[in-house]
Amino acid sequence: VFQIRQNRQGLPSQEENWISFSGPEGHVLHAISNIGSVMENNPGSIGDRRAVKGRGTSPQPLRPINQMSQIIPRGPTLRGRPIALNSFPVIVRAPHGSATSLPETFFSMGNDGTPDDLCRPWGVACDKDGHVIIADRSNDRIKIYREDGTFVRKFGTRGTGPGQFNRPAGLVVDSRKRIIVVDKDNHRVQILTMDGQFLLTFGEKGSRCGQFNYPWDVAANTDCQIVVTDTRNHRVQLFSPEGVFLRKYGYETIPSMWKHFDSPRGIAFSPDGNIITTDFNNHRVIMIDYDFMNAKVLECDTGSPKKPFHRPQGLIIDDEGNIVIADCRNNRIVVVDSTGALKWTFDSFDRGNEKLNKPSGVALTPTGRIVVVDFGNNRVLIF
Repeated sequence: VFQIRQNRQGLPSQEENWISFSGPEGHVLHAISNIGSVMENNPGSIGDRRAVKGRGTSPQPLRPINQMSQIIPRGPTLRGRPIALNSFPVIVRAPHGSATSLPETFFSMGNDGTPDDLCRPWGVACDKDGHVIIADRSNDRIKIYREDGTFVRKFGTRGTGPGQFNRPAGLVVDSRKRIIVVDKDNHRVQILTMDGQFLLTFGEKGSRCGQFNYPWDVAANTDCQIVVTDTRNHRVQLFSPEGVFLRKYGYETIPSMWKHFDSPRGIAFSPDGNIITTDFNNHRVIMIDYDFMNAKVLECDTGSPKKPFHRPQGLIIDDEGNIVIADCRNNRIVVVDSTGALKWTFDSFDRGNEKLNKPSGVALTPTGRIVVVDFGNNRVLIF
């Protein structure tokens, strides 16, 4: 399938290309349906481009991809975890153990008045060793701290070469201890070591499978599969650990999907392997089945009488399925359980009832503390 995909890139859009395979092999059919149209009729000998006599001459398209669940094998579920390889469950904890208490900041980093301050940061992730990794977006670099705020290292400069960035956004640390960074304005994903050594990159600007149009956030499951929000293509894409395209969900697979799935932004794998993403311009949260066949709106009780969210951005899911959501334009953090029931929310904290300003990325520490990128204040807070 990978070779087919590569060969197809050189074909004119109107040119047809027939392939054959023995089956029915559901996973093959699913992969091919992400490349182009799939027809039921026999095209004849390879290169003949004529239907076999008696098989009919009118191609009959198969059902849309979201209606093919009965022929797609449902394999073992790959889990999502908030922190890869953590030896014990990571469970988000309420501030002071209460849903109504004003949260206390454990530490703040990035806005201390020095020339090395953060500038419009977005993504944040934690690893099992207590590191806090930040995408310092407008400085085109990655910065790493310890949980107590101690600076560890930074790497990256502006550019298009390996290890260079143009507005890095979401990031995650996977089970191979690799930092996976969405290099947003370069329309690609880069994978690096914790020391900043470049490993590989995939993606380029475009709308074909494996291409991006302003990708934004990224998550990895226990098998190191990578899922990316492709905002202006209005879809999410799944890749192998090496960056090979596997499948997608969005406007190309579902008719008029862009009307219902507008600029997906934050993304995470749930403990049961499903994908949760924030539907930025539709002000809601979407759950996509792990086989990328179906999706539904997660009805969330956020305590708001009107819209539950206003431009939601990053999210993270703990090992019990609780979801922490950055409700950006409402300037607050919302925590719901796996059914969408409200657990708690906060928009201010200690230090004289200080306010959040457009929170974006969120993460969890190994002890369950909430890490928030306070975008409008150019800092990262740990609660």
